[in-house]
Amino acid sequence: MSGQQNAAIEQQQQTAATEDMMGSRRSVLMRFTFVRHGETQANKDRCIQGHTDIPLCQSGEEQASRAGERLKDVRFSRVYASDLCRASTTCRLILAKNTCHPPPLIIDTRLRERNFGSVEGMVFEEVLKMAEANGSSWPQYSPPGAESLGDVQARLVAFFKVWGMGDGRNGEWGYGIV
Repeated sequence: MSGQQNAAIEQQQQTAATEDMMGSRRSVLMRFTFVRHGETQANKDRCIQGHTDIPLCQSGEEQASRAGERLKDVRFSRVYASDLCRASTTCRLILAKNTCHPPPLIIDTRLRERNFGSVEGMVFEEVLKMAEANGSSWPQYSPPGAESLGDVQARLVAFFKVWGMGDGRNGEWGYGIV
């Protein structure tokens, strides 16, 4: 994937300490694959999307399909996406190419983009001017009705906490997130 709205694929490895049934601690390798959703018309128009549910445009579908080709041989034990159609569609298009019998997609609203409140749908440059006029910088600017960065962080921390609860019985800790 390339371009202004590059849906870059990053793989990060994290070691999570878990407790086995005896209460002793062991390290488990967890592999995360993060994929940004494909392009939307709002991306092309440089508009703030936030919680506005905007579908992928044709180029976004093509980006997701190419990501699927790159990830076709990755074995995922769990796959998560936001409920916003741009994320869930990206994920479904990726999973359609997967040759490793992927698990069902799990939709989780905690993976949504930040809610930008009253500025959703506005052109990014306009929002930057509003932030400057309010003595703030992007992304610290919190327009009316928007989530604070602290709210976003709390939402994501709550989501990631569930990852320490998997059983890992098969030694497979591969997670995909869109």
